[in-house]
Amino acid sequence: MNTATPGLVGYALADRATAVQLWEPAYTTLRAKKPDIRTIDLKIAESWQKATGSKNIPYLGVAAHTDWAEKNKALIPKLYAAYKEAGAWATAHPDEAARLILPKGTDDDRKAIADLIRANDRLGMNIRAAVEIKKEIKSVYDAGKSIGFLPSDPSTATIYDGPMQ
Repeated sequence: MNTATPGLVGYALADRATAVQLWEPAYTTLRAKKPDIRTIDLKIAESWQKATGSKNIPYLGVAAHTDWAEKNKALIPKLYAAYKEAGAWATAHPDEAARLILPKGTDDDRKAIADLIRANDRLGMNIRAAVEIKKEIKSVYDAGKSIGFLPSDPSTATIYDGPMQ
C-alpha cells in the first residue's frame, strides 16, 4: 500500500498497513501517539559511521541553480547564517520550536517534538556547509551509483565550496 508521507502516520495509527517507513518528526509523533508500536532499529548512524568513518549524515540541503549562486554570492553566507542561527535557536528553545513546528498539534505531540530536539539523536540537526562534509556527500553519491540509481557522479557544482562567512 502506498500513500503520501503525511498519510503514513494515519495508516500506522489505524493499523491499515503492515509496515510504514517514517522520517522525523513523523516517527516521534507516531511513537507519542502509539508508544507500544513495534519498531525496527536500522542502526543507520552506526552503519553510516562504519561505512564512511563519519558521524555526519548529509540528509537535507539547500539547493540553488549555479547561475543563481554565481549572481548572489553575497547572499549565500547570509542564508547559511540564517539556517545556523535557526538551528541554534531551536536547540536552545526546544519547547518554543515545537510550538512553531506543530502549532495545531496536541500538547503531547509538542512535548514529543521538544524531546526529539533536546536529544537530537534521531533528528541529527547538524548544520554544516556542504564543503565541510564533501566526503560524506560523495559517499551518498557512491551509494546511489552502487545500486544503479545514479549512472555517474553528479557535477562537482552540486557541492558549493564558496565563502560562507
